[in-house]
Amino acid sequence: MRINKLWRMALVLVALMLTVPLVSYFIAISELSDFTLKLISIIGTVGSIAGLLYTIVQISLIRRESEVISRTASATKEQVLLLSCVADWARGIKVAQEIQNHCRNRKREIAIPRIQELKQILYDIAHSSDQSIKSEHSESAGDQILLLNVVINGFEKAPTGKMSSDEIASVNEMLEKTIDLLSVIQSMTKNKG
Repeated sequence: MRINKLWRMALVLVALMLTVPLVSYFIAISELSDFTLKLISIIGTVGSIAGLLYTIVQISLIRRESEVISRTASATKEQVLLLSCVADWARGIKVAQEIQNHCRNRKREIAIPRIQELKQILYDIAHSSDQSIKSEHSESAGDQILLLNVVINGFEKAPTGKMSSDEIASVNEMLEKTIDLLSVIQSMTKNKG
């Protein structure tokens, strides 16, 4: 449909480019009265004004179209960001569950990089550009980051040592709070979109 419009416009322009010089030539070689010359002048002026008005209308239409495209692009960008955040928080839940499994299997050295990955996800929440998430959950995410730092420090002091049942329970309790936080944020974000 857009191509047909372009072809029509091109044909009209070509026709005008051929017609105007021919008409001008015939007018120039013929002897015209004063009235006819004034009439041709008036018709030329009206045609110029009509062309100018047409150009102004087209420019305003293009401007409106660009505003619509800009708004649509902005909304699409927000939706893509929202989907990306939901995916990150779902990944955070899976990471926390993996850390729990590593702790139950007493594999601290494997859990440490996963805890650092979970910290990054929580850091993204604490510094989110979404004001509702930042205002409601930034402090909780910051608290969880501090607790994860404590866990990492404990794990790094004795990376190959056995974990006691109390230590496993403590880490799992903290990770459950992290999972709950991520689940709430994920649910809240899904309901926005």
